[in-house]
Amino acid sequence: MPASNTDFDVVFVGGMNATALVKFIQTDDVPYKMALVTERSRFVLPQSYFGVSHGHIAELKLESATVSAQVKPWSRMDTFTKVVEYMPEQNKLRLANGREYTYKALVLATGFNH
Repeated sequence: MPASNTDFDVVFVGGMNATALVKFIQTDDVPYKMALVTERSRFVLPQSYFGVSHGHIAELKLESATVSAQVKPWSRMDTFTKVVEYMPEQNKLRLANGREYTYKALVLATGFNH
């Protein structure tokens, strides 16, 4: 999606939970214009978290998946940034990198911060 696009049907804010929601909605081929805002570009796979963190799965690193591998490129991804201002009266938010997005629906799916 072009970087100039700032108007979305749904904006997801969060980490792995938000990434997973976008992935599952895309799998259903829902025709929404979606944006994902997350501070991280990599995250922990929950099914392997304890095995990796306790050294039982030595070949995997704790951060074992990337956002870009989960989300199809027709959605907008903003990684390494966070929301610094929510403007619900205007259906708008401002990111730390200066971008502003408008939306029809906002999903906050913050989850754990590993």
